[in-house]
Amino acid sequence: MKASCNLEVSVIIPVYNAEPFLRKAVEAAEQHKVVKEIILVEDQSPDQSWKLCLKLEKEYDKVKAFQHPDKGNHGCGATRNYGFTLASYDYITFADADNYILPNRYEKDIEIFKKHPDADGVYNCMGIHYYSETSKQQFLETVKQEILTFSQPVTPEDVALVFLSAHPNKVSGSWGIDALTIKRSLFKKSGVFNTQLKLQQDVDLFVKMSMVGRFYPGELSNPTCVRGVHDQQRSTNNLLQAKYRLQRWQSLNDWIESTSLVPTVIKSLFKKRYYDFLIRTSSTAKRFRYFMYYILKNPSVIKQSYGFFDFNFWKVFGKNWLTLHLISFKNKLTLKR
Repeated sequence: MKASCNLEVSVIIPVYNAEPFLRKAVEAAEQHKVVKEIILVEDQSPDQSWKLCLKLEKEYDKVKAFQHPDKGNHGCGATRNYGFTLASYDYITFADADNYILPNRYEKDIEIFKKHPDADGVYNCMGIHYYSETSKQQFLETVKQEILTFSQPVTPEDVALVFLSAHPNKVSGSWGIDALTIKRSLFKKSGVFNTQLKLQQDVDLFVKMSMVGRFYPGELSNPTCVRGVHDQQRSTNNLLQAKYRLQRWQSLNDWIESTSLVPTVIKSLFKKRYYDFLIRTSSTAKRFRYFMYYILKNPSVIKQSYGFFDFNFWKVFGKNWLTLHLISFKNKLTLKR
């Protein structure tokens, strides 16, 4: 017997300089019966977005328009967080103002939450609309996938493994934030968006939620929403992405150190990925320091053949005749034991 689920959704839309796109985003969300409110939080846009928010609030009963209490500009993360505090319902979806959802957006969500009372969230497929060839090229160079979801469905226990590039079946991919439906209760475990991150706040939160929540796959074959990609998006700037990728890893590490909710196996795997990232992207001196710190904390990795120790040894000391023979000799000794 299926558990009952009365899916009532708050849609939170941060609004910044989105006048050309906002109406489409609102009208696409407004048509869904499960959507009970559409919260627009305007972030001191230089265009006429706030006037449009107020106009849409008058036109549609579900729309509620807000600005930050100080009327200032706080960035996307803080704007989403403020919208979350204003939400009235137990299921939360976020939608960017230059995106829009499709008629099938909540079909699988309703089924999943009925079938799996333990579900904290459902992830779906998100498609892409390019406003120009330039925006398409920039996006594909940065994100490298045109359909935003996992390459195949995975069990809730394995979702974190995908984000850590450690799934045994090499499942890959990420999520589009508009394609997630999340129970409000999960935010008590994961926290909300890290406002110190100016980019990648969404991926930061996805990883946290995957480590402490149970996410089920919804519609992964056909898009349930569309991401609009245009020339002015910061998410297609490779230099900015690289800068905030490091900050995102540091944010995750700080969070993991502060919570006891992450399973030990996942925490251990994260630490390995974290130090692998630091070694790969740091200067030579820092590589050596990070490498030695991790090895001293986790000496057992030395015994693994062609694993963390071996590959990072080469990153630190270079791959040459001497280092190849040292690793080969070490592995022969290890195998004999």
